[in-house]
Amino acid sequence: MDEQLRDGHSDIVYRAKTLGRDAFLYVLFEHQSAPDRFIVFRLLCYMINLWKEYVDQNPKTRTLPVILPAVLYHGEKRWDSPHRLRELLDGDEQFNEYIPAFSYDLFNLAEYEDESLFLEDAMALGVVLYLMKHIFDRDFGPVFGRVVEYLTKVGDKKTQLEFFE
Repeated sequence: MDEQLRDGHSDIVYRAKTLGRDAFLYVLFEHQSAPDRFIVFRLLCYMINLWKEYVDQNPKTRTLPVILPAVLYHGEKRWDSPHRLRELLDGDEQFNEYIPAFSYDLFNLAEYEDESLFLEDAMALGVVLYLMKHIFDRDFGPVFGRVVEYLTKVGDKKTQLEFFE
């Protein structure tokens, strides 16, 4: 994949058997701390590049893997960026039937209660999400104290150290 594109996002690939054959599910995860008017276009570019790379590596393929684009937002401003590709295009509604119905899922951390971020089986992930949600807080002391509190619940000292590293 293009190195410039790789720097801005993370992708996770799941492989599973479905209906007796391998199935791939790409989850494209974009981290945003500020609204980006062209995020829907950028996500589409990432997806095209992932598919191109997949075809290059699997020249006999007849299908492409599913890619689910998602944006995790934790900025101070309200997210007001377009969710659909057609919202970026300069054209009348008469062209809508010719425009791919492309959009993404938005996960805005501001809309989640702090406690809902900390899941019993994914405590480290909860800590990361909590930190991201509060990274712009003026008084970071209480946030850091809570992070330490939750990390002690992880229990395994090696896991705690790996998390901080």
